[in-house]
Amino acid sequence: MKAVVFLGPTISVDRARGQFADAEYWPPVGRGDVLRALEAGADRIGIVDGYFDRVPSVSHKEILFAIERGAIVFGSSSMGALRAAELWPFGMIGVGRIFELYRDGALEDDDEVAVIHGPAEAGYRAMSEAMVNIRDRLKTAGELNIVGTQMIEELLSFAKSLRYHERSLARVAHHASARLHAEEARQLQSFLSQPFESQKERDAVALLLRMASKGDSPNPNAVFVERSVFFERLRSQVVAERRSGSVTSTSMEPDAELLRLLAGEHAELLAARASDEEVSSQLAELCKQLELATVAELDAWLLSRSMTRESLLEMVREQLAVSKLKALYGPELDQRVRQRALLEEK
Repeated sequence: MKAVVFLGPTISVDRARGQFADAEYWPPVGRGDVLRALEAGADRIGIVDGYFDRVPSVSHKEILFAIERGAIVFGSSSMGALRAAELWPFGMIGVGRIFELYRDGALEDDDEVAVIHGPAEAGYRAMSEAMVNIRDRLKTAGELNIVGTQMIEELLSFAKSLRYHERSLARVAHHASARLHAEEARQLQSFLSQPFESQKERDAVALLLRMASKGDSPNPNAVFVERSVFFERLRSQVVAERRSGSVTSTSMEPDAELLRLLAGEHAELLAARASDEEVSSQLAELCKQLELATVAELDAWLLSRSMTRESLLEMVREQLAVSKLKALYGPELDQRVRQRALLEEK
C-alpha cells in the first residue's frame, strides 16, 4: 500500500510526518496530480492543499477516476474540503469541521479557505489568514468573553470584505481597535497575536490520523467516469511522463515558477527591471495592506514567517518584473491562457 498526501501552507511536512510517517508528501495538488499519484502506485490519496488561482485546479473527474480504480481518496481543510464536499456522495471521504461546514451548506465560498503563500523553498508559508480560521479565532474570543457578539459580526463582515490575500488577524485587530474601548482592544489584540493551531491545521491532522489508521476500504459502488477527449489527453500525458521519468508531479507549478524565476533573474535583459523607487513604493503598499506601521512590526512579521528583509525585497522585485512583463505581453498571454484552458478543461 502506498499513501500520497498533498500539502502546502496548512501544515508543515515535519508535523505531518509526526502524524503519519509512512506517507509520501507532495506539494499542493494541481490539475493532473491525482492521476500522477495513481500512476506512481498510490492507493490512498489525501488532499489538503491545492492550487486554484494561477494554475488549473484538480478536477473532479480525476478524483472520481481514482476512486473508480480502487483508490481511497480523502479531503480536508482547504482544496481537499472543497472537493470532498462536492464528491462525498460518490465515495470521496471528507474529514474535519471545514468539510462538514461546506457539505452542510454553512460555507459556500471558495475564498473561505484561500490564502496567499510563499514558494516551495519557503515551505509554502502562508502570508495571509484563511477566512475560516478568522471565524474560528473570533468565535473563541467570544467564548472567552473577550469581545461581544455584535463586534464579532462586524469584524467578520470586515474580514469577508477583504480580498483573500489581504486577510490577517493583525488587520482584524487593527480594525477593532477604533471600535472598542482601549482595554477591550488591548485584550483582543493580545489574544489574536498569540500562536494557535488553526481549524485548517486541526482538520489536516484529523485526515492524517484517519489515513494512518488504515480503517477505510475502497468504495464498492464507485461511479464510472466518462472518458472525455480532454480527460484522455491528460491521462495519456501523465502516463507518458511516468514512463519517460521526466515528471513526477506538476504541483510545483513548474511553468509559473520557472517564468517567475527567469523574470526576476533576467529582468534587466528583458527590460523589466524595477527601479529602487518602484520597489520602495511596492514595499510600502505591501506594509500598508498588512497593517505593518513600523520597522519593528515588519521585522516581527518577517520573523514569524522565517523570512529576511533581503528575501522580501527579492520577492517584491520579482513580482514587479512579472507585472512589467505581463503589461508588455498581456494580449498574447490572454490568448494563450484561453487556448490552454480549452485544452485542460475537464
